[in-house]
Amino acid sequence: NSRLQFFFYTKTGNEGYFISMFGNYCELERISQDEGLSSLDSFDLPELDEWALSLDVFASRHSGQIIVSVNDKILSDIKDHDKFAGTGGGLAFLNMARGDPVEARGIRISPWDGRDPRQVLEAEPIEGKDQIFLTNLDRSSGELLGIEGDKASFKSEFGTFDIPVKRIKRIVTDKSKQRTAKRNSGDVRAFLAGNAVVTIDIESLSKGKLSGKSENFGKAEFSLESLERLVFGIYDRNLNDPEKPDQHDKAAWDRLTDPDGGINIDLQQNPPPEEKQLP
Repeated sequence: NSRLQFFFYTKTGNEGYFISMFGNYCELERISQDEGLSSLDSFDLPELDEWALSLDVFASRHSGQIIVSVNDKILSDIKDHDKFAGTGGGLAFLNMARGDPVEARGIRISPWDGRDPRQVLEAEPIEGKDQIFLTNLDRSSGELLGIEGDKASFKSEFGTFDIPVKRIKRIVTDKSKQRTAKRNSGDVRAFLAGNAVVTIDIESLSKGKLSGKSENFGKAEFSLESLERLVFGIYDRNLNDPEKPDQHDKAAWDRLTDPDGGINIDLQQNPPPEEKQLP
């Protein structure tokens, strides 16, 4: 039931472009002091199975093209054929719902060279190679060696590189690894600071680090600063029913239940007990 407006390419809020969200209905609009307000496109949000959504806007001042993606699904792709309305470079958020707080986090601005983001958002697994897509839509294929701290170690034909997690948009693992990966009771879904998502079998969470292993890329160790949130019990649909919780996760029911069927821990709001403070 949110009523939120997101402005971009704006200076004062009276010019530029904005997306209005009214529940699941969204409208992409432009506003200029000379021509006033006009609608460019409208679309419906997909049925969301989580309490949060990821919004990507690709906009070109040169071509007038604007692409809107929600949870890696492109919902709007238009060109503004009139004079570009944006006179500034600012972002702004307006929450029009009284008593219904909305939090915006992980805001990142990256250059866009006009490449179609579908090559990243809709990339399929390939045989024998892992793929890493960066926030600027660059892609590298090779072998994901592991993730430690706030960096991913990746081996390509050009050498081995340490890539900051915050620069990673998406990780697509080797197709053959996905076929053989087994589900473990300790698996959690980790949302990285760059919007990439990985599944790991958690081993420890202490001293500002989460350690575990992945069936797809082996050992993994994350600094909590590189994580947005964790979802536990990701294979247990019974957590939607308090009378039928999974045996190893009974105590988890009293925590925040994620609509996806797991237990959600927001690292910004619910730090682990041994951590006194998280950034």
